[in-house]
Amino acid sequence: MASSAHRYDPLWSSFTSAALKKMVVLWGGSSKLKKDDCIEYLRAAFANQNQVDAAIAKMQPFERLALGLVKLAGGEVQLSVLEIAVKVTGTAPGRPTTTHYYSHNSVGSDLLERGIVTTETGDRYAYYSSGSGSERVFTDDRLLAHAPRFAPKPFNMKVVDAPASSTFRRAQSVVLDVISIVRAIDGIGGIGLTNAGEPRGQRPAEVRAQNGLERPDRVRRFRISQSVPSLFCVMLQGRLLIEEGGIVVPAESLERIGVRPETEVLRNVLQGATGMTNWFECEPTTHRYSFTENCAKGRLAILAALRCLPDGHAWYSFNDFERSLFDRIGETHSVAGKTYGPHSYNKSREEQQAELEQWRQTVRESWVKADAPWLQAVFQTWLYAFGIVELSLVDGSVERFRLTGAGRAILWDEPVAETAGPASEPDSSWIVQPNFDVVLFLGGATTEQIAFLEQHAERVQTAQHTAQ
Repeated sequence: MASSAHRYDPLWSSFTSAALKKMVVLWGGSSKLKKDDCIEYLRAAFANQNQVDAAIAKMQPFERLALGLVKLAGGEVQLSVLEIAVKVTGTAPGRPTTTHYYSHNSVGSDLLERGIVTTETGDRYAYYSSGSGSERVFTDDRLLAHAPRFAPKPFNMKVVDAPASSTFRRAQSVVLDVISIVRAIDGIGGIGLTNAGEPRGQRPAEVRAQNGLERPDRVRRFRISQSVPSLFCVMLQGRLLIEEGGIVVPAESLERIGVRPETEVLRNVLQGATGMTNWFECEPTTHRYSFTENCAKGRLAILAALRCLPDGHAWYSFNDFERSLFDRIGETHSVAGKTYGPHSYNKSREEQQAELEQWRQTVRESWVKADAPWLQAVFQTWLYAFGIVELSLVDGSVERFRLTGAGRAILWDEPVAETAGPASEPDSSWIVQPNFDVVLFLGGATTEQIAFLEQHAERVQTAQHTAQ
């Protein structure tokens, strides 16, 4: 969820002089200023658009990419999640991966110390005190507003031929699901939550069955042939639904949602999916708690990895993508838990190299066993369900994929491209048949049209190109 505090100003008084001076230098000031002078300098600098742009230009590449990732996550993110995603971009400073002991010398601590991100309390040493980077951090709105286009180092991947057949979900279909839940919840005056965050009591069949209000643990059994599960929880996490006095209600009316671009709605859904911490995509191969935690930490990294594709319009092999992702983060993150490298103390160079090679082979084998199946499930659950990827399946597994127009709009900042529908599709977004059935052609429908029909008509069927 978005943070309630999006400005650094109220926190500066709690910073040490040393921390403030580091920020002042980034913003073009002198390291010799006193604490109060530092605060005044920063307050003026953040209010000056030219100085904001100049400070961003002086940042290291991984720091600028961190801004883009925080923005993609909705303005707030867990520090360790951000650290993993930054490493995916291929721009993070090189760190030793072979030490057996935990090292605080990390991307996360760099971002904190330089003031690229901060905690709600302004704790500059949160990374060291927590040890795991579990603190949530945010970036000042004035920085995010000027964050440059997200441009990581591309993967070294080859384009593959388009498949003979593929499947994808239109952005309009996802918006239809969202609007349907908003309408249903609004119609019954809101839904209470249990202590576990699940919908309370006997919900109307329209809300329960049609709109995917299954228990969160159903997500791991979701596949392409089924309806989107736990969309309620995703919408609550993505701030499309909000809790007021213990009752969950829509954050906006149907009329307001209807005038929002579809990619904005999808962005909220995607933020909700990546921010979920109480579910996972497939059966765990290790301890359930750690598996769930590591899955949640890896989802923003998957979005960063999709931005690392050399061409946002091309088809790629799933196996090449999986290997490219492993090459970036495989030695530092796994859903099965990190495997620390061997000790190097009191060993010859030859012994160190032999043990290092053995360790790398072990890490790769563990990744293939745990992370590759999880990545398959990621593609077949929320990435597919929320219209981000188009898939080609072979024997139930993703063989190749490409980004959809919505995926490129959200991850690559590209305009939404019209996807051609069936040849018989008329110019109008819908037609009314003699029996008063309405057929909506999703490819040309706007969010406003979808919201109008969901409000005044009963949906009985949804296909890839149409809704009835």
